[in-house]
Amino acid sequence: MGAESLKVPNTADGVLTMSLIDRDEGLKNKEVTNMKIVDMRRTKKSVEYLLSFDGAIPTQNYWISEKNMNLKELSLVQSFKKQDREMLAEELDKGLEPEKIIGLSKINGRSVALLKWRENESLRRKQAINQASYISKWVIEERYPNLLVELFEHGFQKASYQYMEDVWHHF
Repeated sequence: MGAESLKVPNTADGVLTMSLIDRDEGLKNKEVTNMKIVDMRRTKKSVEYLLSFDGAIPTQNYWISEKNMNLKELSLVQSFKKQDREMLAEELDKGLEPEKIIGLSKINGRSVALLKWRENESLRRKQAINQASYISKWVIEERYPNLLVELFEHGFQKASYQYMEDVWHHF
C-alpha cells in the first residue's frame, strides 16, 4: 500500500467516511469511527465546529457548520458543550467570579482564555484554588461577553502558548 496523499471528509448518508487517495490503489473510502470536536467558531452566517479524527494530522481536521451536521456529529457538539460547561461550573461552584481575561491562545487545538478570578473571601480561604484558569473561549463568549469586549478594547494581542503557561504558573 502506498502513502496516503489526501483525505477528504464525506458525510453523505449520515455516515462519516474519509476518501483516501492512495498513490498505488487510487480512491477508496474508509469509515471513520473515532472523531471529536476540538474547537468552535462563530461566522457571520453560522456556528462551525472543528472536527478531528484519530490518526489525522491537524491539517486534515476540518470546519463544519452546525446546520450541515449529521446526528453523530450533533451528538459530539452536545458532548463538547457539556464538557466545557462542567469545567466552568466547577470553578463557579468554588465561589469564584471572573475579573478579566489575561490572554487568548490555542491549547491542543482548542481556543481558550486564561481567566483571572476576582479575589474574594472564598479565594482567600481556599489557598489551593488557582487564581486563574483556562476556560474555553466559546464559553467566555456565551457567559461573559463583556470581558472579551474589554480585552479587545485594551489592545489585545494573541498570546503564545508558552506565555500563557508562564502566566498561569505565576498564579
